Amino acid sequence: DTLILEFKDTFKKWSRVWAVTGTKSKPFKQILQGIIDGKYLGPDFQFRFVNYTKNTGNLNQWHLDYIRINRARNRYDTIVEDLAINKVPGSALQNYNVMPYDHLLADYNNERAPQIKLAYRNNFNTTKNVTLKYDAYNRYGNKIGSTSYNTINNNVLPNSDTFENLPNIRFDTLSGKKPIIRFVYKMSEKDPGLVENPIIDKTPSDYYNSVLDTNNTITYTQRFDSYFAYDDGSAEGGFGLDYASLPPGPGYIAYKFRMNKADTLRGISIFFNQSVADVSTVPFDLILWKDITAPPSTGMGSDKIIYRIPVYNIKYTDTINGFQNFVFDTTIVLPQGNFYIGWQQNTNYILNVGFDNNYRYNGNNVRNPNIYYNLVGDWQAISPNIQGAIMMRPLIGEVVKDLTSVKQTIFNAKSFSIYPNPSEGSINIDAGQINPVNVEVFDVFGRKIYNSKDKFESIDLSGFSNGNYIIKLTDILGVSYIQKCIKTD
Repeated sequence: DTLILEFKDTFKKWSRVWAVTGTKSKPFKQILQGIIDGKYLGPDFQFRFVNYTKNTGNLNQWHLDYIRINRARNRYDTIVEDLAINKVPGSALQNYNVMPYDHLLADYNNERAPQIKLAYRNNFNTTKNVTLKYDAYNRYGNKIGSTSYNTINNNVLPNSDTFENLPNIRFDTLSGKKPIIRFVYKMSEKDPGLVENPIIDKTPSDYYNSVLDTNNTITYTQRFDSYFAYDDGSAEGGFGLDYASLPPGPGYIAYKFRMNKADTLRGISIFFNQSVADVSTVPFDLILWKDITAPPSTGMGSDKIIYRIPVYNIKYTDTINGFQNFVFDTTIVLPQGNFYIGWQQNTNYILNVGFDNNYRYNGNNVRNPNIYYNLVGDWQAISPNIQGAIMMRPLIGEVVKDLTSVKQTIFNAKSFSIYPNPSEGSINIDAGQINPVNVEVFDVFGRKIYNSKDKFESIDLSGFSNGNYIIKLTDILGVSYIQKCIKTD
């Protein structure tokens, strides 16, 4: 991938003036590019950045900061006199970014984070003493907690990053089922004898009160909703299983969550990355486990599958970081304790589920202990290098409303019946209460091998190879129902 800077001249022609190729993640590097050529010195001058990247999804991001134009500068003018909050503050929760509020209250002391991490940077070439504070507001704008500037003060070395852990507030008396807390964080330069003193960010001087001072304040909204989420809702990468070097067979992902009280699991919400390999028609199974045979135990003898639903395809959303809801119409009540959601795939391909690279377990740079994979019959913890969160969420409690433009897919193993199954060819369909308008059959690779919009009572598979197939009925509302069948001799 490549990042390019282009200038627009007085003839309205764009020209490349600077470019750099991509590398692995590394610290910011300052680049200075002069605007000297007379063909750019006009009232219609413009500049733009262009990124050429691979067509494999959101894997090549460039971070641009401190883009400044000012006269009377030279190549030695490199100091940016700025103190800045440079990362989104951490969640006020110990284990999740979002969780149901009643589950927080059921285990408040273990779910509330004792401290909140705030990262910032000193870009001055001298040491600065910095103090931090925050104010917290409920959804009605009423202040429900705060810290003062003298809570934390720290000498920050020149051109260096640091962080502080601020004490958290209590939030176990909020009203409503889905309260929010709006945290407003601020930083200030400490002056001897003063409690607080505005930071004087001054490069260039006309940026003061317009640009450089804006990064001294940041707002973070803590949400409570009807799902559990380790992720922050933004994908910086993709996640999947790649086991091409192993013999053909199933692969599994299991993702651990915890019910703090008995509750209903309504479905699973997943964000799928779009990439060069379209796997939207490759089938897989979503699985709900009460338990898995986690390491150091071996095998799968202790696995307890509660529910399994076949997925014949997925839908890529036209919404940035938009999730697809897979909603059960079968009531599943889970007791207090751990449970796992995940998938089984029977062929080697990358499902490419969104991955939040910003998540850190308990704020530490360690493996995410909630993710397990199984490729050869034994469950394994993921590599220590995988420290983020899969963008897959269990939907809890109340009836789920569609949060994206994608239609919900409703699964119910009893929604219609097929017989005989296994079958040597002819399969009868009892649609029950479904009013189908289309019937389709897919093979295990997701290829559509049969389609009918007028015949719904039976299907003839005698001309197809032995193996597993997926039968899909679609009703007049566009809701899909599926069953698995087996073709034999």
